[in-house]
Amino acid sequence: MDILHKRIADIDVHRMKHVITVLIEDDSGQPIKHQHEFPQRHFRSNEVIAEGDE
Repeated sequence: MDILHKRIADIDVHRMKHVITVLIEDDSGQPIKHQHEFPQRHFRSNEVIAEGDE
């Protein structure tokens, strides 16, 4: 598989949960998948979530 982007993220929004998937290329060139699920109650409309936001 050829990697086109070294880092990419996706948010899959469902009615009861949100799934956030991040693919990051490691030092050997292989993609590592990080995935987290959040119940819908963790999100509010018009809210932007970013690492490091306070």
